[in-house]
Amino acid sequence: MATSFDPMEASLKRLAQRRQTPLADLVLLRLLHHVNDRIIVELRAAMKPYGLTDWSLRTLLMLQGGSEEKVAMAELTQITGDTPTNMTRVCDALVAKGWARRSTSPTDRRKIFLELTARGEDLIDRVLPIAWGRLEWFMNRLSRRDHADLKRILLSLLTAVNEEAGQGVAASGYARKTSRPVRKKNRS
Repeated sequence: MATSFDPMEASLKRLAQRRQTPLADLVLLRLLHHVNDRIIVELRAAMKPYGLTDWSLRTLLMLQGGSEEKVAMAELTQITGDTPTNMTRVCDALVAKGWARRSTSPTDRRKIFLELTARGEDLIDRVLPIAWGRLEWFMNRLSRRDHADLKRILLSLLTAVNEEAGQGVAASGYARKTSRPVRKKNRS
């Protein structure tokens, strides 16, 4: 069965013929990215009529799921995994559309909070059935066991990435196996 991933996999196989490459790992990593990208494209298309992006929807959901009525901007950045710059841009758009409002901490003016407005709550009520319907459509292809296995595998990978953060390729030893001597340029 042909898939939209076939050209990427063929390209990776050609690369593996030319260079030492962890092909199986690379194919899985690119496949994870590819599936994620395809799901986001579908979600964006479904949310576009409402003026939402995947980031703005994600942020609205985090506001609604926050532990408090208001969520600190720094906490939103941490929860979503986004950069402070992009989170500010997303929140600016939410505020401009009247779906959220900003406030400052009464004890620390540097601490900025974001909270849903009634319009934001109404929007979530309208779009969630559509977003959840798209999600179900994708995920219903997995059995409960597949779903649990995929979660376990992805959490295992996340744990490994978090443990290795900052150690880079040196931790795996792969760089030593594949590195070539660096030639110094003659500067005369």
